[in-house]
Amino acid sequence: MGHWRPRSFSVKPKSVPRNSTVPKLHPVLQAAQRGNLNDAQARQLALRGPEAVTLMLLALAKRIAELNADARPFVPTPSTPSA
Repeated sequence: MGHWRPRSFSVKPKSVPRNSTVPKLHPVLQAAQRGNLNDAQARQLALRGPEAVTLMLLALAKRIAELNADARPFVPTPSTPSA
C-alpha cells in the first residue's frame, strides 16, 4: 500500500488587462473598507485570483493602521477605578 498524497491542482489566473481589474474591484474594496463586504463580493474577489486578494489585504491592512493611528490611547483619570 502506497503513501497517500493530496491531489495537486493547477489553477492559472485569467489574464486580465491591468487597467480593467482595478476599477471592477473598486466597489468591493470600498465595501470591505466600510466593513460591509458580503459573501458574494468576497467570492468575486477570490475568483479574480491571488493578485486581487493581495491587493485587498494590503488595502485593509493600511486602513486598520490608519484607524489605529487615529485612536486615542487610554489615559487614566482620577475617577478611573483601580483594578
